[in-house]
Parts: sequence; structure tokens; C-alpha cells
Amino acid sequence: AKLGFNTTLNTDSARCTVSGAITGGGVVELGSGGVASGRYALTGNNSSFAGTIALLGDGTSGSYNYVAFQNGNAFGGADTTVRLDGRGIYFHEAPTTHATVEVIGNKESNALEGINGTQYVFLGKWKGAEDAQFRANDYNITIALAGDLSAYEGTFTSGTSNTWVLGGEGVAGTGSLDMKELNGAGTFKVQYSSEYSSETLLNAAVGGSAALQQSGAGKLILAAENTTTGTLTVDKDTEVQLGDAATPGMWAG
Repeated sequence: AKLGFNTTLNTDSARCTVSGAITGGGVVELGSGGVASGRYALTGNNSSFAGTIALLGDGTSGSYNYVAFQNGNAFGGADTTVRLDGRGIYFHEAPTTHATVEVIGNKESNALEGINGTQYVFLGKWKGAEDAQFRANDYNITIALAGDLSAYEGTFTSGTSNTWVLGGEGVAGTGSLDMKELNGAGTFKVQYSSEYSSETLLNAAVGGSAALQQSGAGKLILAAENTTTGTLTVDKDTEVQLGDAATPGMWAG
């Protein structure tokens, strides 16, 4: 299938699958705002698409309110933006993708769903001010966000057995992680490799029972009042500083 500029696909209940490549630019809308019905799947190679794939739904977590992507190439490439606006994401295979993820609308469906034992690697940017979560609470899943996170101002929420890896190009390039909060019950790893030797400022508060682990060679500065009851792990030969000249910092766990 080849879709033109500003295309909308909307189906009442049946599954709509686009198996060919989406090329060109513009906006492809899957679903309709405020409507949960319709099931959508993208299985082709969309890595050359230089536009926006908008996932529109009613903001709930129902089984019809996701778009299934076959793999990372189906999700798009470096010039693709995937916009979560009331409908979530499901991957059939473990993806590595360069696409930008934009999270808008304060909706519980701004979420990722995945398969037990899988790692999901996002090399692209994250942006927007609304919350994103991984709801597979009982699954051992790793979400690696290695791209630029400086434009994301929402909250990442983790399930109990999930591990979120924050670091890589985004940390080394910006020196700060400015999302609102890290929450839930999983583990967040910052500077997860000794390769990352730059100082990192974590402006996000860590809440819930989330755990935080610092593994990199660079200093990690916790600038917020962290209310989590979880653990703070500082690996050998690494350094964590509570607060800076402007903010006292706190770790309650």
C-alpha cells in the first residue's frame, strides 16, 4: 500500500492491516479521536517515511485501543514521528527504531505493550509533556531509551518487573534528563554503561517504589526531592550527588 499525504484510516471493528511500505511525508492517522473501535496493524517497512503516524483513540486501555507494529522498521525511521494521542503501541517483535515518539493528551492509553523477556530499543527522540507507561506489570521487559530525551517533560511509569534504561546519545548530548517524574515499581538505570563519562543532571523526581541505579563513570546529580521507597544503587567507581547549588535534593528510599 502507498498512502498519500494526510491520510486517515478508520474502521469500526475489523482489523485494518497495512502490509506495504508507507512512503513520502504528511500525516497518516490511524483511528479517530475519542473512539476506541478499530484494530490497526502496520507490518511493512516504513523506515523511509518522513512524516507523522498519529495513533488516535479514546484514551482507554481496551484491547482495541492499540496499533500493532511488526518490528522497528514498521514503526518508522529517523524522519518519522509516531504520535500517541489516545491509542497505544504494541510490538510483535523486539524492535530497534530511530523514530521520534511524541506523547500528547493525558490519556491512560499512552502506553507500550510488550512480550515477556523482550528488550525494546528507542534510538530516536521523545517529546511532549504527557505521561507514558509500560503496563506489562508481570513481564520481564527492558525499555532502552538511548536517544535525546531533553524535549520530553512527562512522566515515565514502570511496571513491577520492567527495567528502563535512560542514557546514551541523549544524555551525552544534553547533559540533563528533564522529564517530570520517574514513577511506578520498576527499575530505572541512568548512565547504564561505564562508556558514559559525562556528568548527568536528573531533574525528574523518582516516585512510587521505583528503584534507581547509576552505572556510568560520570557523576549523576539528583536535583529533585525523590519520594520513592525504592533503592538507590551506586555501582563501583561511580558517583551520585544529592542536589546542586540551586536545589538541595533528597532521597527518601
